Amino acid sequence: MRALAPAEHLGELEDAVDDLLGRHDVADPAARPALWRALSEAGFTLLSISERAGGSGGDLADAAAVLRRCGYAGLRLPLVETLLAAWLCEQAGRPIPEGMSACGVAEAGTAAQLTWAGTAADCVLLVHAEGAYSVSPATTVATAETTLAGEPVGTATAGPGAPTSVRAEELRLRGAVLRAAMLLGAAQRALDLAVQYSGERVQFGKPIRAFQAVGHLLAGCAGQVVATSVALDAALASLSDPGCDPERQEVAALVAVVEATHMAGRLAAATHQVHGAIGFTAEHPLHLSTTALWSWRDDYGNEFEWATRLARIATAHGREAWDLLAD
Repeated sequence: MRALAPAEHLGELEDAVDDLLGRHDVADPAARPALWRALSEAGFTLLSISERAGGSGGDLADAAAVLRRCGYAGLRLPLVETLLAAWLCEQAGRPIPEGMSACGVAEAGTAAQLTWAGTAADCVLLVHAEGAYSVSPATTVATAETTLAGEPVGTATAGPGAPTSVRAEELRLRGAVLRAAMLLGAAQRALDLAVQYSGERVQFGKPIRAFQAVGHLLAGCAGQVVATSVALDAALASLSDPGCDPERQEVAALVAVVEATHMAGRLAAATHQVHGAIGFTAEHPLHLSTTALWSWRDDYGNEFEWATRLARIATAHGREAWDLLAD
């Protein structure tokens, strides 16, 4: 397995993202077009896509660093979807989309319901038909529906496509790993808000975080964030290593996704518990993080599906499972 990306390099990348996001009102839907242009001009929307294919270069760790900070800021734009669409097109030898994209999986002859379809300029589908897959541009129709996180939902119908070796399970897992980076950012923001509020809110003459139960709750949240961060870093290193065994890559990715999806629901509930009623108001920023945690955790599959998939691999290895999981 290759060494993790240097912390200094990723730190500089994260600082650049924070600086860019800080110049925009991320929570305002009207600011999305200008914000997307800024992200695109900075090269952040196509990180991990090769320059040969028209991307910005870099690897998954670079893309995840950007996604983590975008998740922290509460960004509502199809960064993950655009990265997936570009990767799919690159794998199939098709030109990558130039603008924001929707992306998903569909059965041949059926319309898929996708976040950002009908709103994004492009839509790319991985279409399954008779045991084979193809990468297809899609026609889309916007609907009035939105996700819990407030992101638009539309329908997509595939056109003629190009054959690909990519399978639905591979695309969904890659999407879930990228989304885990955004979940991690959103979780860190929710935790930071809870720590800040618990130090400001006074009850019975002292800040509520001085009470043992609240302190333990926050410590548990911090532990979940750290565990997810470690698992995600390991998965990114594995997936970026062309010499790594594919099954070990899959296991590392599944561990990270299981950690992230499990953390998301528990941390959202805990931080709302710390905030009390004020955390549920539209005026308080907590909901930008917690609605994202509740919505994004199921984007490419739910916690049960990922854990079941991981368990099947582990049980198939019998007594050798620990070596596979702990490597």
